[in-house]
Formats: sequence, structure tokens, C-alpha cells
Amino acid sequence: MKGFLSDLYLRPSCYECRCKNGVSHSDITIGDYWGVKEVDKELDDDRGLSIVMFNTEKGQEFFSHLKGLQSKQISLDNARKLNGGFSEHTIPHPKRNLFFSLINKKKYRVDKTVEKCLKRTLIDKILERLKMLGNKSF
Repeated sequence: MKGFLSDLYLRPSCYECRCKNGVSHSDITIGDYWGVKEVDKELDDDRGLSIVMFNTEKGQEFFSHLKGLQSKQISLDNARKLNGGFSEHTIPHPKRNLFFSLINKKKYRVDKTVEKCLKRTLIDKILERLKMLGNKSF
């Protein structure tokens, strides 16, 4: 999960997704609804929540025939605001190639490979600290 949330090993299509800003070529778009607790704390059960967007009337009609699903209509503006992937292209992690190189060589188990790739070096820590100090107003 750490590797996924760090964008370490996403599919190449994630970096060139043509379905941004509400542009889709499907009847329905389904994804994770990140940041739901900012909109409706009752919906946040810590097990994850999906967002379903209807791009056509056909998609909405299909969904209306599904039985046993709990759903609640939410604002598209909230979905955009709290789900960066809706409008922003993902940038490949700087160590993505290293990750796949190590995996292909079968040098480490996946969890150890993720740990190795995400480990912050001393230089990373110093640069992060300098960046934080630069953003402080005294």
C-alpha cells in the first residue's frame, strides 16, 4: 500500500490518462473517493468508499437498476476538490524505474523493494527541511 500511495508502481497509463477533468469515453466512471470525511463524516467508515460518476443517461439508467447498493448523491465540485487525480496527471515517482529493475532482478521481496525505494536519504531530509524553512514566515 505504501508503494501505491507513493505512486511508486502505478501503471504507465496513469501518467498519460485521457480521462481528466470530467472527460470520459464511458457511460460510468468508478474510482476511490478520497477525502470523503471532509464532505460527510457519516460516510467515512475507514473501509474505503467508491465514487460513481454518470457520464451519460445510459450509465445513470443502468445504475438505477442495480439492487442492494447504498448510494448518496454528492456535489461534483467536492469530488474534484478532494480527489486530485480527477484533474491532475500523476507524475512518475523518481525511483519507479529502480523499483521495477529490482523486482525484475528478483533481488528483494516486494515489501523490501518498496522500503528500499521509499527510504529517504540524508540529502532528501536536508532538502525537505530547507524547503520547510523557506516557506516559513517569521
